[in-house]
Amino acid sequence: MNFEHILFEIRDHVGYITLNNPANRNPVPNPAKAELMQVFDRCDFDDDIRAVVLRGAGGNFSAGGDLHAMRTRLERGERGTRLNCRLGSEMNLRLRNVKKPTIACVEGAVAGAGMCLALSCDFQIVAEDAKMTFAFVNIGYVPDSGATYLVSRAIGYVKATELFMSGKRFTGRQAAEWGLVTEAVPQDQIDARLETYIKKYAN
Repeated sequence: MNFEHILFEIRDHVGYITLNNPANRNPVPNPAKAELMQVFDRCDFDDDIRAVVLRGAGGNFSAGGDLHAMRTRLERGERGTRLNCRLGSEMNLRLRNVKKPTIACVEGAVAGAGMCLALSCDFQIVAEDAKMTFAFVNIGYVPDSGATYLVSRAIGYVKATELFMSGKRFTGRQAAEWGLVTEAVPQDQIDARLETYIKKYAN
């Protein structure tokens, strides 16, 4: 399967999905969402795939929404916000419904819709020094892609409100301490920890 925005391969009964625009920190524009949903379908229904790993190329997970595409739509006078929000939610709901264990391997920068993509997986292995933020408020955007549901369920209404309304940055270690992600490990241990999860959950 060849795609423009992502890479996909199957090795040893594991489907590996890589967001593949490292020059721009792997944003998730609408065409990438369509590709991801296609791959989520494949992972769900292919009996040879027993677990799914999602990560970003070039040392960053995902910067979230494609700000360049958003700006271009605004300059053209196009009304794309509602469609953009709906596609993000549909993508993450499709990921949540994959009937195989899904594991997000998160390092570097992760923001906005990228955060929601990771949180839609069953497990999140995060580098302790990962730079994380729900950046929606910083661009005048409502938290979409299932953000309000996922985050408030994980860490409660009060902390979720603070993170959404402040748009502040936090680390992978803090996210794990709050219970937002499964666990945080030193950067140099993240691949070894991922292998541990794969061996356990691919069975």
